[in-house]
Amino acid sequence: MWKRMFMISLCVMFGLQFAGTGSAREEIVWPYPCYYPLWVCDGDAVTGGLGLEIQTLLWERMPEYTHTLAQLPVQRMLEDVKNGSHALLYGFYKTPEREQYMHFSLPCRISLPTMVVTRKGDLARFGGGSAVSLKNLLEDRTLRFLRLDAVSFGTGLDMLLQEYQEAEHVFIEYRTDNLDEYALELLLNKRVDYILSVDSTIYAANQAGIADDIAMIPITEKDEYTVGYVVAPKNEWGRQIIERVNAVLRQEIPTDHFFEFFAPLVTQEMLPELRRQFNSQIVTPAAQ
Repeated sequence: MWKRMFMISLCVMFGLQFAGTGSAREEIVWPYPCYYPLWVCDGDAVTGGLGLEIQTLLWERMPEYTHTLAQLPVQRMLEDVKNGSHALLYGFYKTPEREQYMHFSLPCRISLPTMVVTRKGDLARFGGGSAVSLKNLLEDRTLRFLRLDAVSFGTGLDMLLQEYQEAEHVFIEYRTDNLDEYALELLLNKRVDYILSVDSTIYAANQAGIADDIAMIPITEKDEYTVGYVVAPKNEWGRQIIERVNAVLRQEIPTDHFFEFFAPLVTQEMLPELRRQFNSQIVTPAAQ
């Protein structure tokens, strides 16, 4: 599906840009990082991903604008929004800091609960696989933890991680590209003992052929699904463009097609719970 949607997105993007040569169309830049499953990249070229699929859908429903993709590091994307650029970012979580300089759309991304990821052979060090307290793990100085600075896990977990950022057994990585591959490589090479999962962890492990070598453990601090948004600068342009985005989302979110964007995130057994969470956290707000 992702390759098919990528070809559609190219047609939409180039078609709109061509049309813009005959009349002045306002340009919206859609920055993205190479961060699957939102954006799957081959070198510097984006080749698919659910973020690209949803962006493409929005482009098709907003033909009055010229839509342009731009690959940027996450920190640069955030700085551009702070500075009021005419840019829209897809999939970002809401935090108190971001609410100071961002307008948020209706929820349009759903993410799985955060879990601890470790080597399967080390499960005994983490209680055998039952739900664990992340705070208790962070207190254990014999366990080396890798934190990815560019990833937000929501206000509660971010605040907890902040408490331990100076600890000697906590390693902070500031890179913004190929995060999962890098973190899983450090984990399997025993440079660190555990990381926290994101939506792409299952996908990345399967792609690398190491899914059987890792274990995922629920954490007691956060067992709920979370949502992400399209975000814009917190100015008048941003307010108006988010209203336009919301008009599209209200039509598209209730469709089976929109739900199917997220199905690859889970196994077949997890689909019913994903659907329940999607209806509660995505469909219900769109209907209000």
